[in-house]
Amino acid sequence: MRKLLIKLLFKLLEHKIEDFSDIKDKAILAWVRRQKGSEGFIDYHRRRSYQIMKQLSSGIEGKQYWIYMGQRYEILQMLDQVAKVGKEQVKKTP
Repeated sequence: MRKLLIKLLFKLLEHKIEDFSDIKDKAILAWVRRQKGSEGFIDYHRRRSYQIMKQLSSGIEGKQYWIYMGQRYEILQMLDQVAKVGKEQVKKTP
C-alpha cells in the first residue's frame, strides 16, 4: 500500500503545473465593459447573491462559512468592477 501511495504522489508531482502567463488583461477588461447594463449579468448577480445569502442564513459554521463569505465578496467585487468601468465610460464621453 505504501508503494502505491508513493507512486501516486510522484505522478501528481510530475503533472504539469498550469501556466497562467497567457491571460490577457485587455480581454478581461473588454469583457467587463460589455457587462455594463447587461440584463444577464444583473440577473446573474442577483441570483448568485441571493443563493449565497440564503446559505449564510442557514446557520453554517467554520470553513463553509468563510467559503461563502469569500464567494459573496467576489460577487460584490465583480459588480464594483462593472460599475467602475461604467463610470469611466461616462467620464470619457464629451
